[in-house]
Amino acid sequence: MKRQYFTLVLLLLACLVFSLKAQTVPVTPASPTEFKKRDLGGTLGTGVVGIKRAQTKPVVITYIAVSESRAFVSEEGKSITAQLVAFEEGDPAKLKRPLTLIKEGKIRLLVDGRRKANVLPLAKLREEDQAFVQAVDEANQATGKKKTAKP
Repeated sequence: MKRQYFTLVLLLLACLVFSLKAQTVPVTPASPTEFKKRDLGGTLGTGVVGIKRAQTKPVVITYIAVSESRAFVSEEGKSITAQLVAFEEGDPAKLKRPLTLIKEGKIRLLVDGRRKANVLPLAKLREEDQAFVQAVDEANQATGKKKTAKP
C-alpha cells in the first residue's frame, strides 16, 4: 500500500513538473544573446509581435552618361542598346575631371530600361565599338586636361 501511495505521489509530482515546463516556450530573442520566455496562457499567448519598421532614406544614384544610347555588339554578335557611363557617380559639377571611362580594361554600360549599370570587359566588344570607346575616352582625357590647366 505504501509503495502504491509513493508511486502515485511521484507520478503526480512528475505531471506537475512537466506541466510547468510546458507552460513556457522560447520565442524571438530580445537581444542577439538573450531569449525571453512567455506563458502560453498569459497575456502574450496570442503570438502577436509588434514590429517597428526602420525609417529608410531613398538612395539616389546619378550615373554620368558620356555617350548617347547606341547599340554595342559583342564579339559573338550579341547586341545591347546602352549608354557608356563613367565609373564616378554623383553630382557632375562636383566631380574631378577627367572622368574614368576605362578601368582595368573594363567599361560601364547602362542598358536602356534598367536601373543598374553593368561592368564588362572592353575586349569583349567588337573592334568598332572598342574604337568608339577609346575615342570617347581620349576626348574625355583631353577635355579634362584643358579644364584642370585653366587658372
